[in-house]
Amino acid sequence: MTIGRPGIVVITDDAGTWTAGDVVVTIYGDDGNGTDYTQGFSSNKDTSMTALAAKIAAHGDVLSAVYSNSAHTITVTPVLNKQIDAEIDVTGRTGTMTATVETTPEHLGWGTDEDTCLAPSSGEAAAGMADEDRLPARWFNWALNNIYKWIRWAVPKIDYILSLISTFALESEIDAIEGSGNFEATFPNGNGGVKVKIYYQKYKSGLVKWWWDDLTGMTSDTNHSAVGTPIPEAIRPSAVRTMACNVAVSSTSNYWMNIPTDGSLTINGAANFTVLNSGVAEYLI
Repeated sequence: MTIGRPGIVVITDDAGTWTAGDVVVTIYGDDGNGTDYTQGFSSNKDTSMTALAAKIAAHGDVLSAVYSNSAHTITVTPVLNKQIDAEIDVTGRTGTMTATVETTPEHLGWGTDEDTCLAPSSGEAAAGMADEDRLPARWFNWALNNIYKWIRWAVPKIDYILSLISTFALESEIDAIEGSGNFEATFPNGNGGVKVKIYYQKYKSGLVKWWWDDLTGMTSDTNHSAVGTPIPEAIRPSAVRTMACNVAVSSTSNYWMNIPTDGSLTINGAANFTVLNSGVAEYLI
């Protein structure tokens, strides 16, 4: 479980119904360990959520947990200098209620009272403070409030950037090449037999890509079956795959490969092949 920034945890339900069953909230304390709090339905939803909040408040790292029936939220405030996070599981309830959890930074909000803040003039701000100058209280409040506002502005941007990084890392992992190699397939029912070297790459997503240089000479039949089972076990599919293939030159537009699970290979076409040069195909294992 990844612990969020120190701050307040807000559990929000969608105002749906809860008429029976249990709801479970897991609170992750400052040490990262989770504690489950289970609340069964009791007379009505508001009463049940209030009781759930009271259970959460008993956690050692929680200062308070309060349910608002108008906002449909349980606001969980941590003990000073403690860090908490939460998860909610509503699958055990009867009804339509769903819920989300958000951890919000705890902002001091210094100088939020405008009467206590005063921005220096542009000239004073440019000049800054001289030696032994005493910063006026309203300027000091304005400076701290400015820092507070910049933090509030930056946090969602940072969260967004981190989410993009996480998504990119996941996609990169899925697209990573797990292995590569080549194998030879001999097709005896061409003109005197045709041996083809097929190259492949296997990706972590389960995708396999093939390419080859030359199939020239397969002109005597519409179905060309390779000898034996030339496809390596590492890239054999879990079910029969039939792939349309891209080729440089062919006498037919209906050209595909049939790949069974046993490692055999057949090239099929609706008309006799005259020239079949380089091609590409791909399938999922």
